This record gives sequence, C-alpha cells and structure tokens, in this order.
Amino acid sequence: MNVLKANDEGDPVVFEKYEYGECYTYGILGSIMFERDGETAKGTVYATTDCSLVGVPFSIEIDEEDTYLGYKSSIVAPFHIAFYSVSETKDGECQAMENGYRTYYTSSAFREGENYYQYYVAETAEKSGDDAAEYLWLGSCENSDCKKYTTSIKAFTTKCHECSAGVGIYLECGASSIFILLAIALLLFFF
Repeated sequence: MNVLKANDEGDPVVFEKYEYGECYTYGILGSIMFERDGETAKGTVYATTDCSLVGVPFSIEIDEEDTYLGYKSSIVAPFHIAFYSVSETKDGECQAMENGYRTYYTSSAFREGENYYQYYVAETAEKSGDDAAEYLWLGSCENSDCKKYTTSIKAFTTKCHECSAGVGIYLECGASSIFILLAIALLLFFF
C-alpha cells in the first residue's frame, strides 16, 4: 500500500494498493507488475496493457517490515468510500476494470495548511429537473471534526459507477459496502 496523503494522525486519506503477481493497467499507457524475490521487490513496466511482451524491469530492496516505496504488501486496505480505476476503453465503455490501476479515497479529515478537508460521496443534480447522481466531493471544513462543510468541489467530474468515455476513468463509490454484503452472506450461511 502506498499512502499518497495522510492526516495528522497518520491515517490514510488517499492511497494505492498493489498485490504481488497481479498485472495492473494504466489505460492505454501500459501496465505494471510486482513480484517478490527474497529481500527484493521486482517490478516490470510494460508498454502493453496486459503485462506482455518485453518490459522494463526495476528492483527495490524490501526492509524488515515488508515495505518498499511506501508499499506494504501484508496490510489490508483501510475502509474507503471510493476509488477510481484507470482502464482501456472500447466503444466508450471501460474494459478490464478489475485489474486497472486504482487510487482509493477515505473519509478521514486532513489538514492542508490552516484548512481542514474531507472527501465524501453525495447525490446531486447537475441542473434543475435532472436526475440526481452520486459524485465524490472534497469539502472544506472549519475544524478537524468536519461536521459542516464551508465549501465543496467535485473531486471528479465523472459520476460514481460510471466510465468517463474515451478517458478510461471509472469512479466507484461506496466500494467498501461489498464487505458488509459479504459479512451478511457469511452470517446467513452459518445460521
């Protein structure tokens, strides 16, 4: 896991997570894969989107905590409210989203200079009469509690659960709810 932004307590606000042996695409830009070889993490960057053909390898030493470049392979991703995935597009639809590069967002409040901010998901209509849709927002708060937002802007113009046509950015909101569904399914199975 690579923490891109953390709050004052060190809790992740924005992060990436990679698994060893998985191929991650960057849309039409290419792909990357990490493998572990003893005390070294070996990565390969490919010009293809499926980690094939000839790639450019690189190696990174892993310390005793199993971290490299801020990535910790044994940690479970924190609870997150949304993620965006970069993937290829075909006929305006995102392809292979399950292995696209992902950046995750949590609802942890963070400070930037003297101001506090928090990511959140909310439903809104673009214009009067439009159907409401969910978006990922960045709210400015008066203090670290973030109970009330003074101003808010959309973090992405892409709606939640939608592919940005031609660009290959898919925004998934409420992604952690799958864990709740899994827990309910397991309870039903055992009882």
